[in-house]
Amino acid sequence: MTRRRGIAAIKQKKQRKEKASALGRKSKEEVAQEMVKQIGLFKTSLEGFAKKYRRDIKKNAEFRADFQVMCNKIGVDPLASNNSFWGKLLGVGNFYFKVGVQVVEACILTRGSNGGIIAIEDLTALVNKRRGSQVQPVSSADVEEAVKRLNALESGYKVLKLNNDKKVIVSVPQELNADHQFLLNLAEENKGFVTMEGVKTKLSWTDARTEAAINQLLSRGVAWIDQQAQPSQYWFPGIF
Repeated sequence: MTRRRGIAAIKQKKQRKEKASALGRKSKEEVAQEMVKQIGLFKTSLEGFAKKYRRDIKKNAEFRADFQVMCNKIGVDPLASNNSFWGKLLGVGNFYFKVGVQVVEACILTRGSNGGIIAIEDLTALVNKRRGSQVQPVSSADVEEAVKRLNALESGYKVLKLNNDKKVIVSVPQELNADHQFLLNLAEENKGFVTMEGVKTKLSWTDARTEAAINQLLSRGVAWIDQQAQPSQYWFPGIF
């Protein structure tokens, strides 16, 4: 008798577990369905908002950046294609394509003087200069978005954020490794330059590691050497 009761209890426990599991799956499905429904409502509202404020989105850089943040939060990409609903409504796909072309032109023209690294504010000023006064100016947020689009095409262009939140655009042919980025951060903290001894002291690097990283950036034109200074100073023109 005891054995039968034991088997019955096990069966009841298993049934309760299966019932709880089924309820759990149903609950998850209901939550997922509700999320899909809410996102659909958000997208519909966003389309109405975009139609109402189309002019502001196209003409006001700050408003455009805020709109992009809203879109990103619910998984809508109004910049993905100029032939999409959003592209046809706002024309922003073509806008960022044009800004991207101007970014590339400005980076190529200045690469000889900055080694392919330029502060985003300086790049924005150059892009606006190339655009002329007859069209709307672009913001740093616009330039950053255009560079992200370029990076998606594996173009080698990317946004690099330094320690103090300063952003630079990198367009060097070779990838910057972690040591190169350490040097850039250190130079930014030190008004645009580093010294061999300063790097070794601050980063606890060996002589060989310090020389290798600095010499690589010198050879690419990312850093310049001031041999008249004592000790020699290694300047990064893209960030001072």
